[in-house]
Amino acid sequence: MSIKKKLNKNFFKKEYFNILYSLIMPSFVVGQVAFKIILILIILSSLISFNFKIFSINKNKLNFLFFVLILYLIFNSLLISNIYHEYNNRYLTFIGIFLFYLTSDYAYKNKIINLKYIFKIQILFFFLIYIDTIYQIIFLKDLFGYDYYFAYDRFAGPFGDEFILGSFMSFFLIPCFLIYSKDKFHLLSNKIFLIIFGLISIYIALKTGERIAFMTILLQIFLLITIFNFKHKSRYILLTISSLCIAIPILASDESIKKKYTHFYQILFNYESLMVDNKKKNVQINPIGFFNSQTGAHFLTAAEIWKNYPFFGVGVKNFRYESQKDYYSKIKSHHVMQRSSTHPHNFQLELLSETGLLGFLLFNTFLIFIFYKVIYKIKENKNENYLLIVFSIIIFSKYFPIKTDSSLYSSSLGLLFWIFIVFLLIQINNKLIS
Repeated sequence: MSIKKKLNKNFFKKEYFNILYSLIMPSFVVGQVAFKIILILIILSSLISFNFKIFSINKNKLNFLFFVLILYLIFNSLLISNIYHEYNNRYLTFIGIFLFYLTSDYAYKNKIINLKYIFKIQILFFFLIYIDTIYQIIFLKDLFGYDYYFAYDRFAGPFGDEFILGSFMSFFLIPCFLIYSKDKFHLLSNKIFLIIFGLISIYIALKTGERIAFMTILLQIFLLITIFNFKHKSRYILLTISSLCIAIPILASDESIKKKYTHFYQILFNYESLMVDNKKKNVQINPIGFFNSQTGAHFLTAAEIWKNYPFFGVGVKNFRYESQKDYYSKIKSHHVMQRSSTHPHNFQLELLSETGLLGFLLFNTFLIFIFYKVIYKIKENKNENYLLIVFSIIIFSKYFPIKTDSSLYSSSLGLLFWIFIVFLLIQINNKLIS
């Protein structure tokens, strides 16, 4: 093969994979089917293009822990899940996650994909989403015909009846913003653009009505400007203060937003004021207000399931079946009748109830070891590593143990969490760990 043909082939390969990775974000917005097709296409294309080369990963403790965790989750979904409830194919998801890691690690290591470029161009998709959502806020119907749901006081934009716009933002907002702004803040036009983008982001995050997602974004901003020491920190502090200056008046004047956050406060600190009917038969009121909420009932049910299945749990994806049993109607919660759900809405409780103490320890050992490596190596490495900072912030903010969240392995948002773990792992493997 001539040098010219070889260069053309390599150029096409890089562009092809960069396009595929760039489509992860917009395909997620389109829907689960499109999202999974893109991920499968990345894996299949990598297997065809790279063959067995993808298995040449760094032999270190972090990769070993990740492999053991995935192996246990496969074992649990194949064996434990089938012992207690019906067969499920969740093991295919874990195999896919590991293959996505192998392919991404190889592609990044060999400079086939450029994550900075991929996230930089995705800020354009954000503006399209924002335009659609603002249109929905004004006209109560978005550009695709999705109506605003008055009963929920939430704007979901292009996500339709899935109220996950805020959660989506909590994954992609900080990476897109930080990577795009890294070398562009010195220009006046870019300063204006980024300030407007930041203010719109805060406004949209509030209007989604997803309180935990909004607080996760605030946590990410806090981590960005306090824990990590990078140049020009003052620009982000200024932008944060400006954003909050517009967010607070909106929160105070917008009735739907004020209602949401007042309700949130009552759930946490004054649940008695929300109990219209506290004389339900066989219903016990919990002295801790939050546990009387529907999410609190999920938490208590998950804890009871773990007590019954302490070592291996009830099996991956089986909370939805186990929580329906009458046995769990004894939990002390005002919402005991709504205790059943597809998942407990908390990563740690999902792990305990479905994968037991073993899954809980493997997952947390792996994550804590990641944080140790990141913090230790950032101190050791004097050069800035924006991608490492970005992905660390996302994973830590999502890992935060006491907050509510999506399912770790039974939802598209959970799959996003694993994708960002992969992005963080390949940064550690190819930049910091020798």
